[in-house]
Amino acid sequence: DAKSVDYGQNSPSYSATITGYKNSESSSALTTVPTCNSDYVNGTHVASSPMAISCSGGVADNYSFAYVNGSLTINKATQDTLYVSSTSGSVGSNLTLTTTGGSGNGAVTYSVTNGTSTCTLTAGALSVNVAGTCTVTATKAESADYLSKTSSATTVTFDNKSPQTLTLDSSNSSKTYGDAKFSVVATPGHTEASPGTISFSTTDTDICSVDGTSG
Repeated sequence: DAKSVDYGQNSPSYSATITGYKNSESSSALTTVPTCNSDYVNGTHVASSPMAISCSGGVADNYSFAYVNGSLTINKATQDTLYVSSTSGSVGSNLTLTTTGGSGNGAVTYSVTNGTSTCTLTAGALSVNVAGTCTVTATKAESADYLSKTSSATTVTFDNKSPQTLTLDSSNSSKTYGDAKFSVVATPGHTEASPGTISFSTTDTDICSVDGTSG
């Protein structure tokens, strides 16, 4: 009998349909019921489909058997649940979208619906013009053994500011008591049109003092 199975599943139960009984006889005339099998195992790829199902071993006192192979079809499987895993970013910085889950090696593409921000998607990177949210859906394409899969809609939140980094000039990291005053230089790790003001402070006021504005 013809059977089907999804990729990655265990072998189905095989069976044979016997015709040609005489005198109103039925399967009760069989001494031994034929057994059927195929070369399919869990993990056999869809490209191997269809596969032959062969039967043998039937015994009956008054009958001989002529076997005709059946056919096993391997269907593409449903992928595991797909998730958009990048859910937060900062205004002014591109957020590279990523996913987890899914199955197979199909390419992942994204679609974006504007939320409270105007969202721009370029080559898998998302950016916005103002703080707010965007709604993102990912689709992992069909592959050799899996159907395509689309994630649920995911909200990506963008905050106003990116985390900042400051680097202090290390040339003045060691001084001797009595040395002349010196300036501390702090270099931001980013550039922007209207940078924030850098201020200075110290927690060791018994040892040193610092001008909070000029360093």
